[in-house]
Amino acid sequence: MTHTAELHIAITPEEHRALIERKDKRWERDGDGNLHCHIRTLEPYGITDVKPKKAKTRNGFPYYFCIVIINLQRIVNNGKRTIETYHNERDFETLSLNFAKFISPVLPLRTDLNEWSLQRIDYNIDLKLTPREVEQYITLLQRGGKNHSWRVHEFADEEKNRKESKHGHRKKTHPTGSVLFDNKQYSVNIYNKHLERLKVQEERGKNDTAELKASEGVLRIEIQVKKNKLNTIKRNIKRDFDFDGKPIEYFARYDVAIPIIMRALEDITGRADYSTFETAKKRVLSGVKTKRTQTAIIDFLRLVTHTKSLWRAKELFESDIKAETVLEHLKRLNINPVTIPVSFNRDTMDNLFDIVAVQFAEERERATVTI
Repeated sequence: MTHTAELHIAITPEEHRALIERKDKRWERDGDGNLHCHIRTLEPYGITDVKPKKAKTRNGFPYYFCIVIINLQRIVNNGKRTIETYHNERDFETLSLNFAKFISPVLPLRTDLNEWSLQRIDYNIDLKLTPREVEQYITLLQRGGKNHSWRVHEFADEEKNRKESKHGHRKKTHPTGSVLFDNKQYSVNIYNKHLERLKVQEERGKNDTAELKASEGVLRIEIQVKKNKLNTIKRNIKRDFDFDGKPIEYFARYDVAIPIIMRALEDITGRADYSTFETAKKRVLSGVKTKRTQTAIIDFLRLVTHTKSLWRAKELFESDIKAETVLEHLKRLNINPVTIPVSFNRDTMDNLFDIVAVQFAEERERATVTI
């Protein structure tokens, strides 16, 4: 349910000096072009990065703090690597105890996990499908909708290849094998876990056969919640809990993660199951009375198929009936505007929204029994 988190805590000048003078520190140039101190010797235990920082307050006084990036499940598992993720709040005690154990050699005065303030958290769920289904769902999701505030994200190498393409300056596309949107509040990443593990192992020069086997047929849905959105979530959580700051204990919970994942997924997939264009067309002709509306809906479905993008089709659609009105008709008819390509050799596919909803319900039931 929760994969990664970024935490922040104020430290003393003495602690900052001790960190930047450690023998195992490394100075690296980050995305801002400046050199920053990184300590990654705790990475095997799930604390993947320790970053001592110095800034200035509005009054010009120096301010010292530290940022850590943590993999929650690896900390719970005492450093054991697994494709599974931290499931829910019942694991927090183990997470807290192990975090204290692993961070103490580096920051002995900052071992209380709840004293650290959450800056970012990544919620996720893994769906176990067949490898072929993972590829097919990625294709359908890449053609799906998006929240109006999202932009398609692409990595630097993909952007370079796109701009240098012999076919000219192509439009942005999702990275290979994934769907990736972001805005100031969220990043939405849905990807083929097996391809991601293959790439990571290749970069590390290590081959973990068991990990690769476990990742086969896994579709990961991951929502990275940024600092701006955490403040809104905090206000909602404080209706039920009393706490100061942003302790991770109150954010790494089912009740917080599930609505965020489901809302993002619905923006992309809607709720209707997938069908072929011909099947959708027949249902429109039988379910819509007026010829004018039938034509508009079928033209829109054809445009989605042609552009391979629901949100691009909405931008390009020209008709006296608005695209939003067409989508309302499709919703009433329970037809997904993204249709199944002929190459899939299948007539229907379940919508991921319902699959995820069922899996969440099953996981929560298991958690309740365990508790």
